[in-house]
Amino acid sequence: MRGLALLDPEVADLSSVVRHEKFLSEEDIDAVRAAASKLRASQGVLSDNIPAMEFRDPVFLQKDGFFSRELPGIYDKICTLVTNVDCDNWKMLDACGKELGVGVNARCVEFHEYGQHAHARKSCGDHYDSGSLITVDIMLSCTSEFEGGRFQTSAMAGEGAARERKTSCHDFERGDAIVFASNKHHSVAPVTSGIRCVLVLEFWEGSACASAHRCMNTSCGGEYVYDCDNDEGLWL
Repeated sequence: MRGLALLDPEVADLSSVVRHEKFLSEEDIDAVRAAASKLRASQGVLSDNIPAMEFRDPVFLQKDGFFSRELPGIYDKICTLVTNVDCDNWKMLDACGKELGVGVNARCVEFHEYGQHAHARKSCGDHYDSGSLITVDIMLSCTSEFEGGRFQTSAMAGEGAARERKTSCHDFERGDAIVFASNKHHSVAPVTSGIRCVLVLEFWEGSACASAHRCMNTSCGGEYVYDCDNDEGLWL
């Protein structure tokens, strides 16, 4: 399926989700969670000009190169996984003539918490990561620690008037990584109790973002400021 990145999402929905079991060790998981806590605690403001008291999920770990600087071994390990999975399944990097670190970089590195407490997400509705090539989700919690929260993908099925979107669930345990085409529809079912923590990276054909947001500018590198008065982000 060469050139998958250029296909319509409905076609991408037919592509595979690749699960790599026990991708991160317990030590790796502890390091990621500690890094997220460190970044969150260090910021008097948590998304450029958004005050800490207004913080909402996620924590953007790519800010100022934090993740690749604090956890270079884990970041390199993820990049290697993405390269290998793409080579074995989609060859998107070949299709765009780029490779990770040269033309394709991390658009965002996000630490998400799902649960019922104030700053956590409750669920994530059906969507696709428009503008990105490959998405990686890494589970940081034991599934015994929460209820609900199943990772799901969806695709259209049937013919004519009977055609409808069907949902598939994917097993996803602590330390596991799942890799999929970013323009594949996916979602997270509601978490009804406990806390579900996950690390999410999106890779795109653009520069590595170093601001605390999900970048929309492929040649970012600039400063992104949140204008609280007008409820909008501004590039400087």
